[in-house]
Amino acid sequence: MVNREQNDGALGTLVEKTVGGTWSGYTNTAAQGGMGTPTVVSSGGAVPGVLVFARNNNYGVSMSKLTSTGAYGPWQDMGGYCELGPVAIRDSSGVVRLLAIGADGGLQERRQTAAGPDAVFNDWRLAGL
Repeated sequence: MVNREQNDGALGTLVEKTVGGTWSGYTNTAAQGGMGTPTVVSSGGAVPGVLVFARNNNYGVSMSKLTSTGAYGPWQDMGGYCELGPVAIRDSSGVVRLLAIGADGGLQERRQTAAGPDAVFNDWRLAGL
């Protein structure tokens, strides 16, 4: 589970250790602050991964990937301007699509160029174009 801290908006994680059992302690992910609910998605590809996206202090979107150690890696600023969102989904081809409402009220999208956790994302564009 990824959630925001109440005092400064930083993101942190809790991990369920056993099904219906105990949870780990809270771990700060060293993310920049921001607002809104983060979104988590598993990527497609031969070796799927977990990606988390969140609105940052600059009203853009930042992304982090779950590493093999079970911790999230460094945050990458994906730019753009996010009035509402973001939301991430994986489509039927395994490609992650990142959606947000932009400054003009339009639905903006960044889409991976291929399936997999390390695939790059195209630039922001109006969804459906």
